Amino acid sequence: MIDYEAIKNNAKIIYGISDATTYLEAIYQKTGLITFHQSDVKTIGMRKEDRWELDDLVNRLVEAKWGEIDQHSPWECWQKGEAEGILLGGNIQAILNLMHTEYCPDFTNKILFLEAYDQSTTLDKLDCYLSLLDYHYVFNQIKGLWIGHYKGKDQQEAFQHCFLRYIEKYSIPTIHCDDFGHNGENVLIPIGAQVHLDATHLSLTLQEPIVK
Repeated sequence: MIDYEAIKNNAKIIYGISDATTYLEAIYQKTGLITFHQSDVKTIGMRKEDRWELDDLVNRLVEAKWGEIDQHSPWECWQKGEAEGILLGGNIQAILNLMHTEYCPDFTNKILFLEAYDQSTTLDKLDCYLSLLDYHYVFNQIKGLWIGHYKGKDQQEAFQHCFLRYIEKYSIPTIHCDDFGHNGENVLIPIGAQVHLDATHLSLTLQEPIVK
């Protein structure tokens, strides 16, 4: 019952994380407006270590800065290469909930970012979700992949294996980092913005302004 025409004609900054992926992607699909993947407003600035998260939000949404996204954790190249395209994504389970509905965006030639909450998405579930994305030809369509935080270091090898099992055959340029996802700070990610991903040299650059 969302009035997408009203949203389109009265553009506002709309952002969220996790389940919010559902309406962030739907609004972009229905209106063409950029929406934003970012921590819930109630948590920004509450953690002592997340000053950079608040600063990043101000830089992007208040100062309207664009260009290369700042890195606040070690970025890892999982598959080399570079690509350009529209940035889409969010929580993997929420994205799957949109598949084959009018609210699901077209993944063709897009840069996809994904995160999963370890408390609700075990590695077994993650493997299942990735197999579904593969079954629906998502990995065959996208041009680049940006993967966010999952859990502690003891899980990273298995987490990486889950992804590589499905994406290696497509040679998708892929970056992993801890700069977005659950239980941590989040860089502001504009859904619907044109970006350049360079997995070889570990960078992701916004190629256009994301607010006016």
